[in-house]
Amino acid sequence: FQIKLPENIYHINNIVQDAEGYIWIGTRRHGVLKSTDSALSEETQFVNWKHADADGSYHLQKDQNGFIWIGSEHGTIQKLNPITQELTTISLPDTLTNVAEEGKVQGLFMNTRNRLWVTTTKNIGVYDENTNQWLVFQKYLESYGKVTCIVEDQEGVMWLGTERGVFEAQVPLDIPNKINMTGGFEKEAGLT
Repeated sequence: FQIKLPENIYHINNIVQDAEGYIWIGTRRHGVLKSTDSALSEETQFVNWKHADADGSYHLQKDQNGFIWIGSEHGTIQKLNPITQELTTISLPDTLTNVAEEGKVQGLFMNTRNRLWVTTTKNIGVYDENTNQWLVFQKYLESYGKVTCIVEDQEGVMWLGTERGVFEAQVPLDIPNKINMTGGFEKEAGLT
């Protein structure tokens, strides 16, 4: 069966399902949508979530504890308990000089170590939920450009798809506020 979304929704950033079965959709320019029923059917409808701008752009990520992380174009990150509707706001680091220009959240990824990887218009950061601190937040470097995709492999290694290829990313414990990026994997594999 098909599920109809509200008209004019042409771009979906993320889809997550909460512990009660409700579907959440982060969109570009149409806010955050939530299903009205916990069981999908042809009658399922989606409505704008009341805590998101109906014309805003949002990215979603569900963590291993069932919380939904919501990043916005306004430079905010919120952690939602979908059962209680409790919201916690995580502030971007003070190092951003212009949140409107640099802080638009473009992607989120929660890894198995409870570290939230965040990409914005011009930055990449790693937030440690266990300590409630930013481990690193740095501008994109010319060597890799804008990050477009983040995944974690089964060994816990973080991989970033960028404008300039695929990079392995590590946050070294002995060098604060830095992400080490190693690239060239697609060349070694003969993909370029």
